[in-house]
Amino acid sequence: MKSASILNRQMPRSPGAIRAQRSGLLTMAVFTGAWSILGLVSRVLPLQITTGVLIVAALYFLIRSTRVGASALADRIQPRQASQAPAPSDSRFVIAVVAETVAIVAMVVVMLQLHLPQYVVPLVAVIVGAHFFIFIRRGDRVVHLIAGIAGVAVGLLGVALTASAMLEPVVARGIVGCSFAVITTYYGCYFLTWRYTETDNGETR
Repeated sequence: MKSASILNRQMPRSPGAIRAQRSGLLTMAVFTGAWSILGLVSRVLPLQITTGVLIVAALYFLIRSTRVGASALADRIQPRQASQAPAPSDSRFVIAVVAETVAIVAMVVVMLQLHLPQYVVPLVAVIVGAHFFIFIRRGDRVVHLIAGIAGVAVGLLGVALTASAMLEPVVARGIVGCSFAVITTYYGCYFLTWRYTETDNGETR
C-alpha cells in the first residue's frame, strides 16, 4: 500500500494494527509528559508555557488511546473477516526498546563514573532519537527520518549547550526536554492519522 503521507496512513483493520496504534498513542502520551517535566522545571517562562501546551497534547493522546482500546475490545467481541490481515510486526519495537535500554544504562554508568551527570539528559535524547531509525520502512520512512534526525539533533544541541556552559544546566535540560516533547508530540500525531480499511491487501506497519 502506498501511504507516504503522515496525513493519510491507511492499513487493513486488524487486532494487531489497532493494538499498535493504541500502544503508540499511550507511549507518546507518557514520553511527551516525561520530557515536558524538564521544561516545566526550567524556570524559563517560554519553555514552561510551551511544555504546558504539550502536556495537554499528551493527555489527548492518552484519551485517544483508551478509545482505540475500546475499538480493539469490540473487534474481539465481534471479530471481522478483515481481522485476519497480517498484524504490524512487534519485532522492531522489541529490538528498539532493548537496544536503547542497554545503551542508556551503559551511558548513565559511564557518565556517573566520569562525574559528568549533566550530560545524561542530552545523551538520552541522542539515544532515543536514534531509535526512530530502526522503524524506517517503505510507506512511512519520512516520518521516522524526521523524528530520528530531529531527536539526535536536539540531543547534540543539549550536549553543546552543556559543554559551553552558556546556560545553567537546568535551562539546557529544559530546552532539550521541551524540544523532544515536540518530537514525541509529532510522532503521536502520526499515530492519530492511522485509518483502517476492511481489506487485507497492502502493507501494514
